[in-house]
Amino acid sequence: MCSETGFAKLCVLVACAGMMLGCSDDDVAGNNNAEPDAGVQQDAYVGECQDDPVPVFGGDHQSLVNSLLFASGSEGFDLNGDGIVDNSMAALGALANSELGGSFDEGDIIIPFELFGLDDPTNDDCLNMAVYFGLWPPDQDFDGEPSGALVRRGGNDCNDYDPDILPAAAEVASDRVDNNCDGWADETLDASSQVVPPTDATDNDGDGYSLADGDCDDRSPGDWPDAPDWWDPATINPGQPEVCGDGLDNNCDGVADEGCDPYSSADGADERVMLDANSLTADDAEASIVFRSARIENGHLLAGPSLFSFALDTGGSPVDLRITRAMFEADVVDSTFGVYLENGVLGGILSGYDLDRAPNIASEIFGEEDNTLLDALIGPGGILLGLPTVGLCRERGGDDAPMEPITFCDENVDCGDTETYRCDKEVRAADIDVDGDGIELWLDLNMDGDDNVFRIDTCVDGDGTIYRDELDTDGTVLVHCTEATDDDGNLLFVDGFSIAILLSTTPVTLHGIVPRQ
Repeated sequence: MCSETGFAKLCVLVACAGMMLGCSDDDVAGNNNAEPDAGVQQDAYVGECQDDPVPVFGGDHQSLVNSLLFASGSEGFDLNGDGIVDNSMAALGALANSELGGSFDEGDIIIPFELFGLDDPTNDDCLNMAVYFGLWPPDQDFDGEPSGALVRRGGNDCNDYDPDILPAAAEVASDRVDNNCDGWADETLDASSQVVPPTDATDNDGDGYSLADGDCDDRSPGDWPDAPDWWDPATINPGQPEVCGDGLDNNCDGVADEGCDPYSSADGADERVMLDANSLTADDAEASIVFRSARIENGHLLAGPSLFSFALDTGGSPVDLRITRAMFEADVVDSTFGVYLENGVLGGILSGYDLDRAPNIASEIFGEEDNTLLDALIGPGGILLGLPTVGLCRERGGDDAPMEPITFCDENVDCGDTETYRCDKEVRAADIDVDGDGIELWLDLNMDGDDNVFRIDTCVDGDGTIYRDELDTDGTVLVHCTEATDDDGNLLFVDGFSIAILLSTTPVTLHGIVPRQ
């Protein structure tokens, strides 16, 4: 799902994290809790469809994200109810939107949707949404050769369901199928290694084309016991149009899925997209990410607030990046090819706790490779992106510890004893108070003794309580300060940075599941 460069990975990480919608944080029917959930939004809307099943491929309408951009600072949601749009990560747009466009050009972002329980695209009081990872074009037979396409560095596989059929294979005599993807079945070579087309004029599959006419798959149904359900040799011949996304060479030109663009709505094609099983539950029965109790009012989809998570595979252990207080809205379009979304806006919060679990995969832009994403954003990345700051009274010199009790400069402009304390006006702070106890802070008090690396080691809760990393005798972090919990086991460092993402979708058909490797 991510492009090659680290910064492109950061762009896709944050964007895709914003896309991975999850379950409502209020499962009480009737939505009648007396208090708001945390300190940001009132309870999520809970409709009658809240607990309806959402089986894979069981949705009413399927679509694919075909445009994804970081929104400007004036676009997004008022996540904390102060009447102002919240989008502190807006500066990513100037740095990342071109990267995101390139990721779509390469097919690196494939995010399908399914809608469940949609009765009326104009007004509907309850529907559910499932979100998946997709692959385009996939290498679903794992032979190292993807099928051809306009995107994703397409290859020349002519059958993506049989690992023995690919351009490097040898032609097998008399099996009536194109083994080496040259567009011919059962051809031979002359003394000069030039192709000699087959002369067999038998039309074995009854489609009006023989091997001599250029039929590249003239088998009978029983000749390929492991065929996908949609394989029909009678619909594969030189007279057929290419079917986008089925992994087969429908028109016998030697390439499957050539000329196909799953993102385009202009070509009128309803492309078929395969799902990555890693975006499904363990039994593959449902999407691992479901957004419940959405609704449509006058053609406008509304959903959230919600809590969701995104498993980022960084080559080691997967990282679970959670986005809290997710809000989503979009215009619903009912077209000849299906229902899709326009003018979509997704907003939410990247919490301090979760950013401290995510690796810094943009180290060539800011920070060190072994830093977390929180280190990068509170340190050099925050400067680059212009993330919010507060003025905090801190000691002069030494480890620059904060004044205790915690004192902000706007409460004490000269920080009292100016010989001992100073006002540090560049302390990066969350812009959304999720738990309602005041904004949380993250500091580097240099507990690791490295003056050249910015690494969060001290956390200040909204109520002023200070927590520090727990280190072993070698200086290795045993427990991060962001992991602190209250007496009930609830995480304390849940405040974070607001983001907003613009998106649209186009109709597709979800066609199968690529198994886990």
